[in-house]
Amino acid sequence: LGYSFGGPVAATIASLVPKQISKLVLMSAAIAPGEEKVFDLSYTIIKPKWKWLFPKAAYLPSAEKLAHKNALETIKPLIQTYPGEVLMIHGMADNLVYFSNTEFAKRNFINSKKLTIVGLPGQSHAILWTKADLIKKYVLNFLERKL
Repeated sequence: LGYSFGGPVAATIASLVPKQISKLVLMSAAIAPGEEKVFDLSYTIIKPKWKWLFPKAAYLPSAEKLAHKNALETIKPLIQTYPGEVLMIHGMADNLVYFSNTEFAKRNFINSKKLTIVGLPGQSHAILWTKADLIKKYVLNFLERKL
């Protein structure tokens, strides 16, 4: 299971050891290169002449965010090999990791046994907390093969 930036990590691990991981759950997962919000300030924060002005807690997430697109391009061929089942749950009003990540999943989990996408209308990136009971129901049904 991977949430947000943890989605590509979970997808990579599942793809590397497909005999051990037959089911993958992605929630609000940032798996599509360039399909997430990048704040303009991030570009300033990572510049060598400016980074000393900002705390590490601001620099590190900005550096990670700006490197994310290339990292996702790198793992794209790998996740295309994943043969197991995938459940992707995403808020349709997510303004941090855009719902278009689900379209990327449709185009790239090409060897998956089954891809199930659950779009939650009106829900934001925080679905893990705002819709915890519903998420739990979907995940348990998926694990019990009811999805």
